[in-house]
This record gives sequence, C-alpha cells and structure tokens, in this order.
Amino acid sequence: MSEATLNPGAGGLSVPVLLAPSQRLNYRIAVGWGLGWVTLTAVDFAKILLLGYLVDYVGMSALIAGGMIAICKFYDALIDPYVGVVSDGTRSRWGRRRPYIFVGALACGGAYFMLFHVPPWGSPVAVGAYVFAALMIYATAYALFSVPHKAMSAEITDNYNARTTLMSIGTVFFMLGAAVGSSTAPVLISVFGGGRVGHEAMSSIMGLSVAVIGLVCFAMTMGAPSRAPSADTPRAKAGEIWSLIFKNRPFFILTLSSLFRGLSIALMNGSAVFYVRRVLGVGDVWLGQFFLVVTASCVLSLPGWMWISRRVGKKNAFLLGCALFVPAQLSWFWATANEPGWILFIRTVAVGFASGSLLATSQSMLPDTIDFDRRKSGLNREGVFAGFTTTVDKVTVALGVAFVGLALDMTHYVKATTVQVIQPQSAIDGIYFCFATAPTVLMALSGLVMFAYPLTEASLQAMAGKSAGAAP
Repeated sequence: MSEATLNPGAGGLSVPVLLAPSQRLNYRIAVGWGLGWVTLTAVDFAKILLLGYLVDYVGMSALIAGGMIAICKFYDALIDPYVGVVSDGTRSRWGRRRPYIFVGALACGGAYFMLFHVPPWGSPVAVGAYVFAALMIYATAYALFSVPHKAMSAEITDNYNARTTLMSIGTVFFMLGAAVGSSTAPVLISVFGGGRVGHEAMSSIMGLSVAVIGLVCFAMTMGAPSRAPSADTPRAKAGEIWSLIFKNRPFFILTLSSLFRGLSIALMNGSAVFYVRRVLGVGDVWLGQFFLVVTASCVLSLPGWMWISRRVGKKNAFLLGCALFVPAQLSWFWATANEPGWILFIRTVAVGFASGSLLATSQSMLPDTIDFDRRKSGLNREGVFAGFTTTVDKVTVALGVAFVGLALDMTHYVKATTVQVIQPQSAIDGIYFCFATAPTVLMALSGLVMFAYPLTEASLQAMAGKSAGAAP
C-alpha cells in the first residue's frame, strides 16, 4: 500500500498525496498514462508532414521552413526543464503532473489545427509570421503535456521490472500514436483531395482526435501516485539543473546515447516524405503504409524484447536492437523506385522490429536513472530529469529538421506549390544521405555510448536504504 500524507491543495483544501508508489502496477493508471503517448506521438508526427507541406504546397524554401521549425524546437527544448521544475513544485488536488496534462491536451489539439491552416496570403513575410506563431504555440503546448507526462513514469511504480512493463505499455501506445499520426494522416490528406485542402481537413480531424485522447489520459490517471514536492528541488536555475545532470552518471550516459539515437530518428523521419515522393516515386498513402508496417512490427516485437530484457538486461537488449537497426536502415541506401515490393516490406519490418528494443529499453531505463538520483539524494526531482530528457528529444528534432532543410537547400532541391516537379540528381543524393546514411552512423554512435551505462536491477537494489537523506 502507498503511504499518504495531507498537503494543501487548491483553495486551501487538504488533498492526499502519495509518497511511496506501490510495487504493484495499477493497470488502469498504466493504460491511461500510456494513452498520453498517443497524443504526443500523433502530434509530434505533424512536424514530419509539416516540412513537406510548407515546401511543396505553401511554397516556402526548405532552408527557411526547416530553420523556423528548428528555432521553435530549440525554444521548446529550453522551456522543458522549467516546466519540469514547476511541475515538481506543484500542489493540487489533481497531483503534481495532471493539471498540465489537462491544459496541454487542449492546446496540442489547437496547435495541430493551426499548423496546417496557413492562410493563402500573398505576402511571404505575413505567411512566415503566421507559421512561426503557430510553431511557437505548438512548441509550448507540447512542452506542457510531454514533460509532466514523462515525469509520471517515475512515480507510478517503484518496481524495477514493473517499470519495464509500464514502459512497454507506453511503447505500445507510443507506436499506436505513431500509427495514427503516420498512417491515418497521409490517408486523410489523400481522401480529401491532397494539397492544401487535404492537409487542412486532415489537421481538423487529427487536432480534435489528439485533444480528446489527451483528455482521456487525464481522466484515466486519476488517483495516480504523486510524491510530495521536495523543499530542495532546484527552482529553475540553469546551473543547478546542469549540476544534477552531470552528477547522475547513469542519466548522463543515457541522455548522450539518446542524443545520437534521437538525431538518427529525426533525420530519418524528417526526410521520409521526400524519400517516398522523390526516391521511390510513390504518394503520401505509401508513406502511411510504411509507418504502419514499422509500427506493427515494433508493437509485435515488444513481448519478445521484454523477455530478452529480463534475461540479458536492459542495456544488452538495447545494444542488440542497435545491432539490428544499423544494417536494416543502411540498406535503404540501395533502394530504388523499381525495387520489388517484398524487399521493401522486409526492410521495413526489420527497421520496426529493431525499433521495438530501442524504444522499450531506453524508455524503461529513464525511471531507473531517476530512481538512482532519489535513492542517492533522498529528493523527489522527477520533473527536473524528465524535463531535461524532453529538452534533448526536442533539440535532436530541431537539429534533424534543420539539417534536412539545409541539406535539401545545398543539394538544390526545387521548392514548389505542387509536387509535380523534377528534382536534380544532387537533391536525390541528399535525400539518400539524410534518410539512409546519416541515421545509420548516428545509431551506431548511440550504441557505442550505451556500453558505458552502469545501472542494473542488482545495483539499484544494493542502494535500497542507503539514500543520502529521507524523502521529505
């Protein structure tokens, strides 16, 4: 049973705050928390479609569009640790995290709608100003939802293996959200006629859907464990936050590995729409099918990766996933428009299968590194680490999108207001590099860094009862 105390809530009321999450996993809360990933991944997929939409239909240059997306992602990354610190210190009848999930769900839905409803103004400056404002709203909304949501994973259960189960549930919903965003969105665009009109209709439906799913996440996590705020939690001071990051060696190593992994995925995702249209010569519906196969392969692989993780350890399971992902992703370098469909299918399944390990194990290691800090310091600082993690995630996305935009511009990709244009061979080569070569090298680096990751179930158990101080 979880220990409880009374703390002041909204309006001066006393509300129960759980201090010690149960060793047993509450599956209703776990599923509700997992649903939050559907909102996050579906909304996050918007950026994959956005660059192609702005370049191929709105008529913005790849360099400007990519640069604007990157700037807003950097802004998003900068505010994440502060959102985490604020949520760490929040006292409410809904707990520390759930108030932000409620507001973030509504804001994410509205931001999705705005991104693909660019007014057909004649002035490039006015269009650019609208796009930048929509991106800033999108970034703020995503931070409000994602940081508290990720911080909850360290409070729902204290059991080492239950965390693997929790994060596997989260990964299932993560991939479900990816499927909703990556397969449904392109199909909706096609169903409604493609072009600007198709994107507008898609974003109306998707915006409403992600908001509703986010609110269901909020409702189903009612009663989720929420530790009391610690008096010594950093108050959003950059120096204190960075100090914590470097002192938590397992978290630092995991973060560095995630940086390379995130850059790999960001480059692949950011260039996918161009790879499908220009290299394979197929439409947006095929893009949806590609992500659907990746998603299905990832989800179906999870029970096997959970089994492997419990027998060889999370780190070794991650390294095995890297060893499978690297050759599978590199093989896209030799893909052509005339390649038989079954070869494309096998390659896509292999990428999805390997991704199952990379997602499930890396996500389940995050609460372990947060638990390491809590056992060492006696303080409840989940939001600080979760905020920094989402910062890294968004920095990688920003760098990835900016790099794709820069690469397309440098290789003379032709911008347009329709997709029916002929691209030079230099642009095709740039797309190959962004989709196949660079992601492979970066994922290999992620695996090399992970060799230094020290935490195991035994090492965490050995720390039990040896905290530097009792939790307040």
